[in-house]
Amino acid sequence: MSPDSSSDPDPSAEDALKEIFGFLEKSFPEGSGESAVPPELRQQMEKFAEGKIPVAEIEALCTQILRSPESIRAFAQILGGS
Repeated sequence: MSPDSSSDPDPSAEDALKEIFGFLEKSFPEGSGESAVPPELRQQMEKFAEGKIPVAEIEALCTQILRSPESIRAFAQILGGS
């Protein structure tokens, strides 16, 4: 049995996500917008960043995040550790 290296996680995937969300964060107009993000949504974003959200809930979370620039900015900050 030979090891299958294609199943190894790609370390560059995390870097790519950070670059994408870093770009999104910088591309939006200034303003915190954090108060516009409901606390429940922020908690779900934090769970996602920690890898603690069930796969079945990811699509619904992404839909909620994409509803406003403030949510996208907050998510980028959470993923970036800001």
